[in-house]
Amino acid sequence: MKRRAGFTLIELLVVIAIIAILAGMLLPALSKAKDRANAIACMNNLRQLSLAWMLYYQDNDDVLPPNKSRAVGGSWVSTEDSWIVGDVKNDVTTINIQNGVLFPYASSAKIYRCPADKKFVDINGNRIKRIFNLGMSWHLNGWSNGQKIHEPGGYHLSKASQIKRPSNVLVFIDEQEFVNINGHFAYRPRFNHPDQWISSPADRHSQGLYLSFADGHAEYWKWKWPKKNKTTGIPVVNDLDRQDLRRLQKTIPQAVLDPRNRAWLEE
Repeated sequence: MKRRAGFTLIELLVVIAIIAILAGMLLPALSKAKDRANAIACMNNLRQLSLAWMLYYQDNDDVLPPNKSRAVGGSWVSTEDSWIVGDVKNDVTTINIQNGVLFPYASSAKIYRCPADKKFVDINGNRIKRIFNLGMSWHLNGWSNGQKIHEPGGYHLSKASQIKRPSNVLVFIDEQEFVNINGHFAYRPRFNHPDQWISSPADRHSQGLYLSFADGHAEYWKWKWPKKNKTTGIPVVNDLDRQDLRRLQKTIPQAVLDPRNRAWLEE
């Protein structure tokens, strides 16, 4: 019998090169598809949480879900009787999510985090994915160390009927993994802290993020300047970063705004 000839070395190298080229062409497409899937999931998560937020105040005489935090050991944690309990840096189970007042209305722990968040909690050498990474506007029934959160020229917004422009008022936002610590998303009006970030929004979706509003809808915002590696309470770095902050400041409830802010609402 004649012996069948095998592949030569050159032929094998050609096949390997073709496979490498095809992989190089397919991997970016697969990566984009995964990023798109994560973005859609993130948006749907925010929509579900916003619906839960609305159902809560409808069941509780118009009172908004509490958004409470307190200082513990040099850090800040969300407390009992809040929309979420605990803190991002130490929670490794979903118990604190389940203890939050919104869980009866949004009972899947997966929707409390963006699936594109790659940050881990390191507990005794074990790397565990973060349990949540979303923040609620602290202008909406926000409490800190047992005190209502007040802004100069404004007041504590505790009822849904106080919201004048629901489609413009921020409720939930995806936060930057480097600074998110509890359920608060802290930001102040232009007249108070005109050029300073307090909490930092995420930018993990093509230099943008998803956020939801008091009427239940969610939007994608693309930032003009990256938000990576921002820390808490730092000034804007340039005019593009300032424009991003101005845009976000316009989502503060009108009821909280000082009359000095009225002029820039329509800018």
